[in-house]
Amino acid sequence: MKLEKFMTVYAASREWRISEGFFEVIKSIDSYSEWFSGKAKGYGQNLVLVEALPTIKKIYDQNVQEFNNYNSNSDYINMGTLMKGVLKTDIELKQMIDSKKYEHLYVKLLRRKRIDSVFGPYIYFFKHDFLEECEYLTTGFISKALGKRGIKVSNATILNYKRNGELMVKVNNYGLDTLSLKEVESLVLDKRKEKYSLSQKYSIENSNFTVLNSEQRKTIEDYLSFRAQGGRISHNNYRAKKYIANKEETIPKLRSALATFFFRIICSRCHIEQQPKMRYASLTHEEKKQYNPDIFNPLDVDVEDAFAFTAKSKTTTAVSVYQTIKPFYSWVLQRRKAEASTPEKWFEFGQLERRIESFLNQFPANYNEVPADEKINQKEKAFLTREQMVLVRMKILNAPLSHNPYKYASIWELCCVSALRPYEVRKLRIEYFLLDSEGFLALNNRGWGVLHLPREASKQERSSSHPIYGTPIPPGTVKRINEYLRRLYKKQRNEPVGVGYMFRPEDLFPESGYKSSIIFDMTRLKEQLDFLTLEQRRDFELKTARRSMNNLIDGFSVKLPIERLNGRIQKVAADVQMRHQIAGDIGEKHYTETISEEDFYTVLDLTINFPWDLNELAKWEKEIYKEDRGLISKPKNNKEEYALSNHQVSPTHLIDNSELSARIMEIKKQLNKLRKRPKELSLEEWFEKREALEKELFSIK
Repeated sequence: MKLEKFMTVYAASREWRISEGFFEVIKSIDSYSEWFSGKAKGYGQNLVLVEALPTIKKIYDQNVQEFNNYNSNSDYINMGTLMKGVLKTDIELKQMIDSKKYEHLYVKLLRRKRIDSVFGPYIYFFKHDFLEECEYLTTGFISKALGKRGIKVSNATILNYKRNGELMVKVNNYGLDTLSLKEVESLVLDKRKEKYSLSQKYSIENSNFTVLNSEQRKTIEDYLSFRAQGGRISHNNYRAKKYIANKEETIPKLRSALATFFFRIICSRCHIEQQPKMRYASLTHEEKKQYNPDIFNPLDVDVEDAFAFTAKSKTTTAVSVYQTIKPFYSWVLQRRKAEASTPEKWFEFGQLERRIESFLNQFPANYNEVPADEKINQKEKAFLTREQMVLVRMKILNAPLSHNPYKYASIWELCCVSALRPYEVRKLRIEYFLLDSEGFLALNNRGWGVLHLPREASKQERSSSHPIYGTPIPPGTVKRINEYLRRLYKKQRNEPVGVGYMFRPEDLFPESGYKSSIIFDMTRLKEQLDFLTLEQRRDFELKTARRSMNNLIDGFSVKLPIERLNGRIQKVAADVQMRHQIAGDIGEKHYTETISEEDFYTVLDLTINFPWDLNELAKWEKEIYKEDRGLISKPKNNKEEYALSNHQVSPTHLIDNSELSARIMEIKKQLNKLRKRPKELSLEEWFEKREALEKELFSIK
């Protein structure tokens, strides 16, 4: 064998730009050792076969690239960082690796510089889930591990618990304090439960109801008891609804609303300045001294009391107050009228009735009584196409500041195919769906998921799912909802699966739902919906999904590819999926056979069972409806449509082509800068500026 077929490792490392230590790493692996042994052995261990160098270089470069990729990937922790953040020694970590139990939680790469005395020729990158197997961690790692479980807690909070002596501390080999993950989790949850209980107690103690006197509270409770039992209120041609829907929520809201009504009159009589949202807890110390509930008797109201609400309030607020107090005072008068058994009592009742009616007459009874100088915003409803529904979901998933975009994307998609209202989303429970044994959405014999929304979780307890068909959920949506549930179940740890609220403020607590139907703020999302007009963006809401779904099934322009399904069948299918009463005359409602399962599912399959991928959606629509929609067009205003329909030529069309191209480039450049709202522009200014540029660009093209 000739000497020139070998090269010293020192020379090879410089010529091929390979770390010298990497040759030792390669040599320690059996499959590569022949490059450094056998015929090369006689020339010394610091020699390497020349013909092996291209392969070694390729392995080295690939290894360096993978190292850099994993090192910059926030989903992985490099070995050096991990060892500083756990209590375990390097030998204990190596034993965990050798056990093969955690292979799914790490990747291994060849070391680049030298062989490690414990880990040999390999370096490891660990997934964050590996932290949960290490028990004792530094505060930074504990915060990340708990975050993966859906428990958000800062380093500062954990350090505060440690300083207060509430946690056991163990020092690792690097001299850093580590804490038990289980102990911290248990403490954090206990603190949260304690805080929640205290906030509930504080809320009750500082509610407007608790600062009323005993007679005022008793009057409210007597009224609410009457309503809860389905008592009929009828006075002077006014009849309140006999039954209250969703009593467990409506009764507390009525109690709070009436208490606030009493409280504001008391404040007005005590010369405490009226605020938009009056609460006893927000009064100053001096105002609390002035406050005296005994100054007001609910039966002794007058015109001046009404001005406490109408003088500075908007019409919408005053109407809301009127809708609360009208049935209350009708109940009061109805009861007093029944007690007026003598001429004296009848005379007293007449005085009371006139006084209360004079008081109530100061309030606007409906929104038609708007003053000339006050405007009530009329919402510009948007009806989205399938493409736009998909785009909204993509915008939600890509929202940079959202703490749980997958949950909000799931809410949006589910509303687009099931027509859930915001209130119903809040009340939605996992067990309302057809489930498998592991608590995930299952498919029926037609390959669809099924939601059985009960009466008590629906709008005014009158909009439950169809008793036979339920509310079908497309299989693609089922798959994505199950992915959301998989994440949810992982975070909620030891809580039972397949039960509890589908969407929660805290993933940990299945039985703690949202208090408000406004589950996520759409302000930032509206900024990105550049395929809608300014007015539609401003008024965009979750209910847009429901309206759009109905429009996809039964809109004026929808023509199903199977002719016999158009018309009555199409309309009934929409009503069933929307959970509406079936439209039609007496014969159609009560003397006509219900829609068949085959027809119902076929209509849904042709309208809402579409792919939630833009490319796949384009193919689907072309196949089903023989349409090639192409790119989503920008909305036109009426003037633009009129000009186009009458073949009017915009002045910009007369501009020289070179100037035209330059202007188009300039507009696109400005639009690119306005993709995100500049700080100096308000939301409305930003919308208007973008829309003006988009209109100009459209007119040029």
